[in-house]
Amino acid sequence: MNFECPLWLQQLVGISSGAGNESVLARLELLRPLGSTFTLLIAAGAAAVVFYCYFQAKEASRPYRILLAALRLSIVAILIAMIGELSITLKRAGLPSVVVLVDDSESMNIVDRYADEAFAKKLAGRIARYRESRPSSPSAASAGAALGGSSRLDAVRALLLENEASFLQRLADRNYHLRVFAVSDAAHQLPLDAGALRKALEEMQAGGKTTRLGDGLRTALEELRGQPIAAVVLFSDGVNTAGADLAETAATAAERNVALLTVGLGETKKSVDVELADLKTREYVMVNDLVSFDFTLTGRGSSGKSVDVTLREAGDPTTLTTKTVRLGEDDVGQAVRLTHRPTKTGTFRFIVEAKPLEGEASADDNRLEATIEVRTDKVEVLLVQSYPNFEYRYLKHMLGRDETVHLTSVLQEADQDYPRIDANVTTIFPVTLDELLKYDVVVFGDVDPEFLGASALAHLRDFVLEKGRGVIFAAGPRYMPMSYRGTVLADLLPIDWNKTSLPTPESLSKKGTLARLTPEAYEEPIFQLDDTSERSKSVWTTLAPIYWMLETEKRKSAQTMLEATEGKSRDGNPLPLVLFQRAGRGMVLFHTTDETWRWRWRVGDLYFARYWVQALRQLALAKGSGRLATLRVGKDEYEVGKPVALEIRFQDERLVPSDGNVNVVIESEGRPDQTVKLTQRRNLRNLFEASVTGMAEGKYRARFSGALNTAAGLDARSTSPPVPTDDFTVASLRAETMPIEADHAYLIAGAAAGKGAFFRYDDADRLFDRLPRGRLLPTEPLPPVALWNKWFALLLFVALAVGEWLLRKRQGMI
Repeated sequence: MNFECPLWLQQLVGISSGAGNESVLARLELLRPLGSTFTLLIAAGAAAVVFYCYFQAKEASRPYRILLAALRLSIVAILIAMIGELSITLKRAGLPSVVVLVDDSESMNIVDRYADEAFAKKLAGRIARYRESRPSSPSAASAGAALGGSSRLDAVRALLLENEASFLQRLADRNYHLRVFAVSDAAHQLPLDAGALRKALEEMQAGGKTTRLGDGLRTALEELRGQPIAAVVLFSDGVNTAGADLAETAATAAERNVALLTVGLGETKKSVDVELADLKTREYVMVNDLVSFDFTLTGRGSSGKSVDVTLREAGDPTTLTTKTVRLGEDDVGQAVRLTHRPTKTGTFRFIVEAKPLEGEASADDNRLEATIEVRTDKVEVLLVQSYPNFEYRYLKHMLGRDETVHLTSVLQEADQDYPRIDANVTTIFPVTLDELLKYDVVVFGDVDPEFLGASALAHLRDFVLEKGRGVIFAAGPRYMPMSYRGTVLADLLPIDWNKTSLPTPESLSKKGTLARLTPEAYEEPIFQLDDTSERSKSVWTTLAPIYWMLETEKRKSAQTMLEATEGKSRDGNPLPLVLFQRAGRGMVLFHTTDETWRWRWRVGDLYFARYWVQALRQLALAKGSGRLATLRVGKDEYEVGKPVALEIRFQDERLVPSDGNVNVVIESEGRPDQTVKLTQRRNLRNLFEASVTGMAEGKYRARFSGALNTAAGLDARSTSPPVPTDDFTVASLRAETMPIEADHAYLIAGAAAGKGAFFRYDDADRLFDRLPRGRLLPTEPLPPVALWNKWFALLLFVALAVGEWLLRKRQGMI
């Protein structure tokens, strides 16, 4: 049995008590145990003989004889101790420690909105009283106080330091050594001195970029290795972002009889938050063009609720358009589109905003911005046709009346006197490329190539490929496209020549075919016939049917924008009505019909004009852009932990690197470059996307890595284009905007693995019931000390023997 070795005994046997408040535990034992049955019988017999002899003696009183028997038995005991080599086994001992871990990561700056109003009121009062008791304390200017509320760290501070740090004092009063660690990116021990410890807790700031609760527990145990630990008490919100799992580390601690007690901070109910991200729109448009603003809306703690999303100009509170969106599952983004037709020119900054929901702590991530240039330049259009069919007539008169278009017509079969009647009509196609470049867009109908010549066709090809202009080809029964096979314009036409033929009288539809939008056309402003995509899609189903159309298949590099609801191609696909293709630096639309004029039935020029004017404007925008590829990052600033969206759009799919690898290098000073491979968006061959996660805080530049493909038909004479780049910033999570709920389930799991218990903040005092009172525990063994051969043992033996002899002689018992 161990006993605390008193100081006098330590000095007697020559033991150093060590430094500080350490004690020494001692235990007596025989180095040569006399535990055999025979030895025990001899000892018992000797004791019996001693008592028998003295109790038979009549010379002395009974107490006197008992005293003599005791002396004789003591002598026998000393002899046995000497024979057994009695020694004292020693161990240095100390009081156990209670380790307190305080989470000081950034999530502890969060000012929670508690669902339990009674608890929130009680907590606010507790923190207020603590602040009033220490008005000069730096904690009064904590992050939570600066935000007009009480943070999770403020709650911990109030609990530990209120009433002159009574909570910490109670731990010390239970015979424990108190060790306090701050835990976030790494664990570090706070001062041992009570005054310095209080000051450190008062000045503690929640600035850790990560939370490593498992690593922090392991670090604390390793720093106190060799010292007895009764328990670990962890104050945290349970938001663990990196490092070892708390439960695994707690299970290892439990094997060393160290229990983990956890106290949960913060609100576990999901924070209400709405976030807008990845805004995509055009950089420049024409007046009255329909502009789409596409973005991603994500909700948290608000599933099933509705939120109003609005569009307005910066500096003007007037709402341009609004949409009510029903939020889906938490943290699952949904695509949203707002549309607007600008009516004035200039450069405008548009703002997309989501109205904050009730209970949303901050609306900083409810807003996106985009700058768009709105132009008013008239589109210079050259309309070319061989003969005056209905398409030519209606188109010429409609465009001639439109104030945004300046029209010049070439009618090959016109009378020589016709240009005198109409100044906008000529019978001569531009002879030189410079003359052709006076126009932004060429509408090239059923034109006889024999009247143009090879040089004019070559100029038209260069007009698109090298000069970045637009052309609309319209098929016809005489020349287009069949007469252009094998010419320099063949590659501009987005059709599969081996699967193209004119319709036969038998194949012409008697009931006609309607035009149907394809998914690719939903994103293109050309095909928006109304102010919303939904209404626009509906309008297309109401337009008059078309009866004549080319039977063809698109080439792989083209996109079908409108398709026929009736009839099939040779491959069994719906017949295309309108094809789109990026060619070199320009754009090409190809109509497989010359009957779009039928869309005027019962509605006049309403949709016929809207489609054609929007198509001309969109193709004219390619003029002079000067960029072969554009790199865009989803937004200028991202929060740590959020995925970064990257997008590269090539002006022509033939510019995509020949090896098919589209890579972006992300650069940041002081960090190694990161290469990201982008993937092609389905059905858009010139658009590549990627999402990058795990970006640390800092400023970055995304740069296109690789070389544009110098395919045939591209302007090889131009100087090297600038490398597409875009800058963005990754900022640390700010407490006032972080929608992070406390994860008490994580703390509960850790406490269970650590054979401890979890406590709510308002029940923290109950954890004292799980802590036994501290008692001395051995920490370090000391060399054993032999007692049987010490001088005081021999002195005691002689003293007892002489004393017994003198007492016996005095009574005449010798």
